[in-house]
Amino acid sequence: MKKNLLTILFICCSIFSIGQNDKKIYFTNAPELTFQIPEMTIINNSADKGIRTTYLLNIPYTIHINCGKYFGFMPSLNIKNIGFKTKNEQIDSIEYAKVKRSLITAGASLAIKFGLLQKGLWGYIGGGIDLSLLYRQKKYEPSKNNKVIKESAWLSDATETWIPSLYVGIQLPEGLNIKFAYYYQDLLNKQYNGSLGDFTNITKSQLFTISASIVIPDFKLSDIERNHNHTQTTEL
Repeated sequence: MKKNLLTILFICCSIFSIGQNDKKIYFTNAPELTFQIPEMTIINNSADKGIRTTYLLNIPYTIHINCGKYFGFMPSLNIKNIGFKTKNEQIDSIEYAKVKRSLITAGASLAIKFGLLQKGLWGYIGGGIDLSLLYRQKKYEPSKNNKVIKESAWLSDATETWIPSLYVGIQLPEGLNIKFAYYYQDLLNKQYNGSLGDFTNITKSQLFTISASIVIPDFKLSDIERNHNHTQTTEL
């Protein structure tokens, strides 16, 4: 199976690079500012869904394989901080002002990129799979002392082990990268009832995210390298 995938990748790159001498490979690892919009259903609960915003630990380590001027691949290794935020959620007869549930995951993804690669303008579409490593939750009590109950567990049964996603995005010449991702299966284990709570009443826990980052395209990296080399030559 692995040999077949490598063969397909090689053939695709060969086809799209016929007559081209500008095949390039480079790396990016720009942190993402991510807005996380829940698709969450909690039975017999009037909780309001909120948008969770996070910048920490959302880092894709991406290899850009440009197969010519207009087509390429983007395999990535990812560290993610994804999750949900609710307001006025009732848990065990207590209505919390706010509840935050988050997952720290590690995974891999693969996207196809297409567009004007040499000008830093392209779109991409792909999919990924993530392993849930750490589950964390914070429950904010509606009191004057603003008490926060913090709980966490590694490799917890409270979450699904494997979390798939699909995504599309666009890269702009000045470096702005916008990505839309959809986690189309539940993140939380709706059969879980344990020390972290009763999730059997959470019948849906999917997620839609919008991410923004500054990714320096290959032609700008080349300019930086040329300027750096010119500076060194001048100093010599």
